[in-house]
Amino acid sequence: MRKNPVVQQGDEGRSALSAATVAAIVLTLAAAGCGRNGGDLPAGFTPVGVGGQDNVLVVEVVKEAVDPETSVPVVQAVVLDRTVADGYRLYRQVGGGGFATANDYVSNFIGTYNQGYETYTATDREWDPTQPRVYMGRATVQGKESSFSPLTNRATVPPGDVDDLLAGGFLTVCPVDTMLTDSLPLMVWEPVAGAARYAIDIVRTDRRVFFFGLTPPNGAVNYQLGSHAGTVFQEVPLSRSTFFWTVLAIDADSRIIGRSDRQIFVCDPLDAEPPCTP
Repeated sequence: MRKNPVVQQGDEGRSALSAATVAAIVLTLAAAGCGRNGGDLPAGFTPVGVGGQDNVLVVEVVKEAVDPETSVPVVQAVVLDRTVADGYRLYRQVGGGGFATANDYVSNFIGTYNQGYETYTATDREWDPTQPRVYMGRATVQGKESSFSPLTNRATVPPGDVDDLLAGGFLTVCPVDTMLTDSLPLMVWEPVAGAARYAIDIVRTDRRVFFFGLTPPNGAVNYQLGSHAGTVFQEVPLSRSTFFWTVLAIDADSRIIGRSDRQIFVCDPLDAEPPCTP
């Protein structure tokens, strides 16, 4: 699974994990005799690893080509990660059988990150819309995966008509246009039928990520920055600047079912606390 190369300067984020920690995990995997998976997996295989709250897998049905006459529907999988992983392998389950690999391992991108998380993407081009598919990811550390590797949640794409499975659009509500707000605003959007939770992305015009997180799975259609509710991968009080923000609607099976329009707003904190980022 490919790591998205968002290279920026600033905080070291999760890449600041000690070399000793990574080395210990690699030695553990090596001692277990595990490495890059290859060959056929046994019938009924299920990846074994360590679960937790430090990664999230979401999937989405998309069309790869711009031209609707030649576009091919595929499943795009994204892992949001703040573990020691340097890569992920995507697995898929068709029907009620075991899991098989859905992508080949891709070596990690080397770079400097200023956020506390990384993203990995993979595409399943063998997707069949007539059958349900369940996906999960297992982390690699220096190209190795084993029963000690971090596991993601499972994400499901149900069978159905392709056009019905594509993510729809919806509107964000507040703040919009050039509305002034403080450094920890309340973000509001329209509800999406079938959504269990939402992912919020706030990016300054220089592309620095100030917030990325998922709301609690209660269907709420607003989020107070600074509340630390849900699963937060990155949060910095907004500076006196201009920002873009978008929202993704995610169902109970971790499938993206809606994408908001991209809105712009100006942050002009009303008081001195907390201080703005220069």
